[in-house]
Amino acid sequence: VFHGIVIAGTRAKKIRAHSYDAFTSVNFPVLASVHDGHLIRFIPQGNLSGAVRFQEAMNDSIAVLKLIPGSRPGLLEYLFEHYDCLVIESFGLGGIPESIREEFYAQMRYWESRGKAVVIATQVMNEGSDMEVYEVGQQVKKDFHLLETYDMTLEAAVTKMMHLMALYPGDNEAVRENFYHAVNYDILYRQSVDAGHRMQDSVLTV
Repeated sequence: VFHGIVIAGTRAKKIRAHSYDAFTSVNFPVLASVHDGHLIRFIPQGNLSGAVRFQEAMNDSIAVLKLIPGSRPGLLEYLFEHYDCLVIESFGLGGIPESIREEFYAQMRYWESRGKAVVIATQVMNEGSDMEVYEVGQQVKKDFHLLETYDMTLEAAVTKMMHLMALYPGDNEAVRENFYHAVNYDILYRQSVDAGHRMQDSVLTV
């Protein structure tokens, strides 16, 4: 809650250093606002079930690589060697640029079999990534078991990976499966795509 606006924590991003309206909600509407001490909800609060559980273990062996023109391929080897997970902030809709693709493939073939995880994100704040738009992104996703942030914020994706890697050490399939489970509105795109596929399948079946 900041400046009278209630934002889902998984969608909050600080965009101003000094202003009162320093935070914004990325790819998701604000949950509520506060006026004269009254809470006005725009999105109804969901029903909670089960006891509250706290997960304190976090695996901080994760690095973020923000690609820029001229990024040197040697960075990949160093980061893969020293971290369990690499989050790559790529250009536009996401993907691996031609300048580092050969080295990326070589490093991925070596490190993926050793349990290293890779998450592809975009540097663009709004609307998210979609590697399947272009052929090069499609090929990379076909060749390797990458995770993609879609409409998640970078902060939410990094925190989620720290949590999941601690919860399922060495089990990349469990990490992958749970990465796409929505937690407090953190991801919508994957769910809507899967729902669309299920709808299409049901139509075809009929």
